[in-house]
Parts: sequence; C-alpha cells; structure tokens
Amino acid sequence: MTSVKSQDLEDFELLDHVGHLLRRAQQIAVAAYSQEVGRDLRPRQFSLLLAIYQQPGLHQVELTELIGMDRSTISEISERLEKRGLLERRPDEADERASKLYITSQGSAAVEAALPGILGVHQNLLARLPTHLHVPFIAALKTLAATED
Repeated sequence: MTSVKSQDLEDFELLDHVGHLLRRAQQIAVAAYSQEVGRDLRPRQFSLLLAIYQQPGLHQVELTELIGMDRSTISEISERLEKRGLLERRPDEADERASKLYITSQGSAAVEAALPGILGVHQNLLARLPTHLHVPFIAALKTLAATED
C-alpha cells in the first residue's frame, strides 16, 4: 500500500472515484427497486428465484457461478425463501448428500409479479443516460461484475 500525503487528500475528488460512484448508483438502483417492486422480494432473492425458475433443480454451488453470490449467502437466502414457501429443496437422486432447489408455484407467482417493476426500474435507470451510452454502459458493468481478483 502506498502512503498518502495530505496534498493527495486535498486533491482527491470523491465524485470522480469509481467505488463511490458505484455505491451511489447502487443506492439509487435499490431505492428504485424498492419503490417499484416493494420490499417483499429483495433484489438478491429475486435473482436466486429467477435462476431457479429458469433452471429448476440447480444445486446451491451451481448458483454461486450463475448469480455471483457466495455459498453461505445463497444458503441463507434459500432458507428464508423456503420458510416463506417460495422454493423447496429436494434430494438429489444421484448424490444423497446434496439437494436440488425448485421454485414453488408461490415462488413463480412472486417472480412473475416482480418482473414488470424490475423491467421498469431497468428502463428508468437507463433513461438517466443518453441512449447512445446504454449498450456500452451495460457492457462495462458486465465486465466489472465478471472480474474477480
């Protein structure tokens, strides 16, 4: 780690700092999500349910790569969703130690109900940018999200 001089601090522009801007953008996105979708189905819960909706019978470890969450977070969210009746675990016939995740009809209804609001949030957030920046912006976010050190 390099040392910081007081002049560096005086010249530091927080509004030019990637981490700060990403955090602010995340706050705006989450607030918009809460307003459009509500608080019953959080963004990470939606991501997990959508993945299982689209690919029933996934193992938790498969979800880590698919939605970019660690195993303990997926386990915690899965337990909450299971208690709410939105998903269920079934034994994996090929591996008795493992279980597969399936969305319930109640979970499917929750995902289907949330989707219009999520699409609205997506459009509203992109509307803050000039149209010609939409594609490169999404591409840049995908690059950042895929990068792991």
